[in-house]
Amino acid sequence: MRRLLMLVAIALAGCNKVESNTAGEALEDRVAIATPGVRAVAGRSFSYDYSFAAPAAQIAAAQERHAQACEALGPDQCVVTSMTLDNGKPQAPRATLDLAIAPQLARGFGSKASATLGQLGGRLLSARIESEDQQSRLTDLAAAQESQRAELAEIARRLAQPGLPARERVELQQRAQNLRANGREQAVATRSARAQLAVTPMHFDYRPLATGWFDGDSPLANGYAIGRDSLSALLALMLLLVAGGLPWVLVAAALFLAWRWGRRRLNAALA
Repeated sequence: MRRLLMLVAIALAGCNKVESNTAGEALEDRVAIATPGVRAVAGRSFSYDYSFAAPAAQIAAAQERHAQACEALGPDQCVVTSMTLDNGKPQAPRATLDLAIAPQLARGFGSKASATLGQLGGRLLSARIESEDQQSRLTDLAAAQESQRAELAEIARRLAQPGLPARERVELQQRAQNLRANGREQAVATRSARAQLAVTPMHFDYRPLATGWFDGDSPLANGYAIGRDSLSALLALMLLLVAGGLPWVLVAAALFLAWRWGRRRLNAALA
């Protein structure tokens, strides 16, 4: 009997563990579906921009978890390039985190980052993913550099010819100088394009999540902000009208007083 009870207990524990793992996997699947993401494509560079909302007390913890997750991948796969945290207003802290991550890891990292916010009571507000075709850019740069090398070789051949007029020699030398300058600029552009293909930048922005009537983006807080902005706009309009119309009111009042004074003088003269 005791052995039977132990077997039942072990079976129940195993079921609970399976249910827990299944729930966790289901949560990750839902987050992955809800989080926009694109797979790395050869020849295209990507940039990720996420905006998160979390309880004010959890913003620093969320930022730290994301930074630690990046560092756990190793410097060859992910590097924290920037972190900011503003706790000037305890009820409305703001934070940012910038990462440089391997392109093939960017999509999964973004999904896990969103899941981390869910564990802390936060949520994903928005996500923007942009890409650029670097392969076409590299192809165009390579073609331009090859054309310049051919032209420089032709200029060198012509400069080596005896009896070349001085004016033509100066023009060829100037042309060669311009081609070399363009070549240096194109080399810089080529290195930049390759660097963008090698690393994907990710930006995380953290803001407080509404937890009370007047916190963060709660309805009352938004209503108060809209009312305040409307009142400010009304006061600005009134000041504009007063500033623009007051001179004309003064001129009209002066003309009216002058007309009354002249009418009285005229009546007194006729009497």
